[in-house]
Amino acid sequence: MKTGSIAVLRALLRLAAILLITLVLRSSPALAADTRPPVQVGFDGAFGATGTITSEAIKYGIDMAIDEINAAGGVLGGRRIELVVKDNRANPARGKANMQDFAAMPEVVAVFGGAFSTVMLESLGVAHEARINLLLPWSSADELIDNGRQPNYAFRIGIHDDLSALAMLSRAREHGYKRIGLMVANSGWGRSNMSAFERHLKKMPDMKVVGIDWHNAGTTSLIDKYDRLQQAGAQAIILVMTGRELGPLLREVGERLAVNSTPAVLPLLTHGGGVVGWRLFDAHSAVLKRIDLCAAQSFSLFRLPPSKGEAIVAKARKAYGIDLYKDYDGPVGFANAYDLMHILARAIDLAGSAERSKVRDALENVRNYDGLMRRYARPFEPGRHEAASLAQIVFTRFRADGVLVPADGAGASRHPPLSRQR
Repeated sequence: MKTGSIAVLRALLRLAAILLITLVLRSSPALAADTRPPVQVGFDGAFGATGTITSEAIKYGIDMAIDEINAAGGVLGGRRIELVVKDNRANPARGKANMQDFAAMPEVVAVFGGAFSTVMLESLGVAHEARINLLLPWSSADELIDNGRQPNYAFRIGIHDDLSALAMLSRAREHGYKRIGLMVANSGWGRSNMSAFERHLKKMPDMKVVGIDWHNAGTTSLIDKYDRLQQAGAQAIILVMTGRELGPLLREVGERLAVNSTPAVLPLLTHGGGVVGWRLFDAHSAVLKRIDLCAAQSFSLFRLPPSKGEAIVAKARKAYGIDLYKDYDGPVGFANAYDLMHILARAIDLAGSAERSKVRDALENVRNYDGLMRRYARPFEPGRHEAASLAQIVFTRFRADGVLVPADGAGASRHPPLSRQR
């Protein structure tokens, strides 16, 4: 064969090899994954809100789940998941605008909300108009899920107001506190809680509310409201307030204790969102060591088997430099977001598509996910977009080192007291 013919043959063989490789890549989703756009997930947090680190906790939970999902091959045969983050600064109008931005991004299949129900309530309508899945790891207003929309694009994994109200009233009752005072935020979240209290109290005729005091966001003095309820005969006070208002109340009770070491201090029961993620212990450790403050939460690391709990704590410490036992005053937001992201990934694969409506339908059909918080036989189904149950609620209180542990002490001895130095 002539030299020229050999060169032509070699060129044709090279071209054939290139074409063969191209055909293989195009026919294999796993090999072609890098050429396809990632499936995007949004998160609208309140990073700019003063005093709270709830959004950081949620983001770390989403991040860890995404890292695990991508390391295992992503979704849909190799597509990676990518997180897109926005900051609503706990401002409802900004949250609504952020949701509009997410809705306009075609690759965003779902948006995680932050801890503030007032923001999420404003975003809810936009999410449904755009038919984009709204995933709620923490915000608890009942109306977010009981929204009357069909199909419903909102899904929640954290405890909601109806559950927490029942849990707090039941705990007060079990401890013999039949005369209750209520201190409630004057907001959509507060009104959601108040409606839940009223529903459950109708079934508890032996319980009496001696007074209800409403307060506005950012109130810096609440001791007069506390005193009124105490004078009305309250045996315990149930709080529906964020850490922004609970902090000043703790300061004022602490000042009273500093002057008089033996005043009568009422037991306090609070929604977990009022305690978790606000670093209250750092500023109010003296008073928290002397009063009975219990918070209703959906999760505690101390309820996990030791091997599982220590594994997730070690992984978060290595990946993000955080200590889940203390850095977020309880890892509720982290755990909620972590489990919800894994459930979303399973729904995307079950749908066989990143199309929003198909993923919505698939979220109602995910089965048997063994999550961080618990095993979910079926997290969601048609007519039930609430994954939490009353049985999983745990009441926690601050230990002497500031770590939130189960109030009944279960599992708390597994982890020694910590230094609060950061």
